[in-house]
Amino acid sequence: MGDKVCGIDTVQITDTVNLFQEFPELGQFRFKAAADWIDAGRSRITISRNYGLTPDEEKSTKNFELESEEPPILIGVPVSDKPRACPVELVLSALASCLTMGITFNAAVRNIHIHALHIDVQGDIDFRGYLGIPVERLGYHHIDIHCQVESSATDEELQELIQYVQKTSPLLDIIGNTLHDISLRVTSLQDDARRAP
Repeated sequence: MGDKVCGIDTVQITDTVNLFQEFPELGQFRFKAAADWIDAGRSRITISRNYGLTPDEEKSTKNFELESEEPPILIGVPVSDKPRACPVELVLSALASCLTMGITFNAAVRNIHIHALHIDVQGDIDFRGYLGIPVERLGYHHIDIHCQVESSATDEELQELIQYVQKTSPLLDIIGNTLHDISLRVTSLQDDARRAP
């Protein structure tokens, strides 16, 4: 166990960087998520995560679930006692989480102690496009990110840290750049009612 900064083992970070530099293929991951429709505007999301990094480690798969739902204003489901995020909110929460990890992990490597961190992410979408009404852009056309950081860093160190995180955040890259390589395949399954003569 190495030194911990922000609760993060900085030696483990260095070891992982060195491992990925020596064996680049270990840095190639395929993340998996699946969704099953429940009813109306609600779906159940299953995340499948493979554990085991190096060839001599035994791989095991861990699954966990969450639910997503569209709000009533977007022809979704009635407000429940336990509201769930809609898909576009999941994107913003993923971005906020990614930036949180990026800031704290990179702060730890720089020996910057984070005492408190709050990231507020807001995005603007014209949802008329979701309903087939022509709009300029279907997705987020503006995202505003506000980070509140209480740390041991000087203003210059904090600025450098944030700039580095902006360059290395996978979610900022996904959202900020157009992804041309997306494949979508459909398999039709006939239900009993359709099979009946």
